[in-house]
Amino acid sequence: MGTQAKSDFEILTWDQDALPGADGGVMATRTTSRHRLSGDIEGEAVAELLMAHAGETYAGIMGMFRVTGSIAGRSGTFVLRNNAVFESGAVRGEVSVVPGSATGELAGLSGDGEYRSEGTRAGVITLDYDLG
Repeated sequence: MGTQAKSDFEILTWDQDALPGADGGVMATRTTSRHRLSGDIEGEAVAELLMAHAGETYAGIMGMFRVTGSIAGRSGTFVLRNNAVFESGAVRGEVSVVPGSATGELAGLSGDGEYRSEGTRAGVITLDYDLG
């Protein structure tokens, strides 16, 4: 990928609901959250996440983030696919731009990256990207 963007994120809202059934003590949840991004990526993201909680210190996370904002002064929307792990209070995740999801001045955006959070309310996302 051509350029790297790095932004801080802050979780503004977190609405989590348990899904029916629990197998062997693993609880599944669905979460909708809203995030503020500041830095090379400016804007907001709304996430839909599915999580499998194995106790209170571990969860597998997958979902989508719809980002509305700007990168390198170009504005639009795009969707990030997410695969992450919450372990002992920290989150480590990988993201990739869903092909064809970018709109406006961001049309043609592609890229992959990661995010990290040492707490549950804020962290850093890095995206290696190309603007088509």
